[in-house]
Amino acid sequence: MTLTGKQAIQRHMQWRMTLQFAATVREKLTAEQMHQIANPQDCAIGRWLAAPETTRRHPAAALANMHARHQDFHDSMTAIARCIESGAYLLAESMLQPGSRFGISSQALALAISTLDRDYPLAIAV
Repeated sequence: MTLTGKQAIQRHMQWRMTLQFAATVREKLTAEQMHQIANPQDCAIGRWLAAPETTRRHPAAALANMHARHQDFHDSMTAIARCIESGAYLLAESMLQPGSRFGISSQALALAISTLDRDYPLAIAV
């Protein structure tokens, strides 16, 4: 299966719903969810960034920007997931609000994907 840039953005934005749901209903995340959040290299974008063909096909500066935005997105999700896991649900909910680190990193990642996809259409094999 191959993801387009738009589909990659949609997949990452689904994390907002997953985290929001867990915080709202006071439910822990699964071990698999925690792994995916803590290991950006294991998600579709992370695997794509690590692929040799990606490095050959895309400018290094654009890839470095996308890698940094992707890492920041996962770092912000990790902070929220830790709050959920420790039972600090209200704090987790506040960390998901517009203007939060998560919100800003989500937008930055979406912009980096969109920009790279516009200039060099993405085809992310997952």
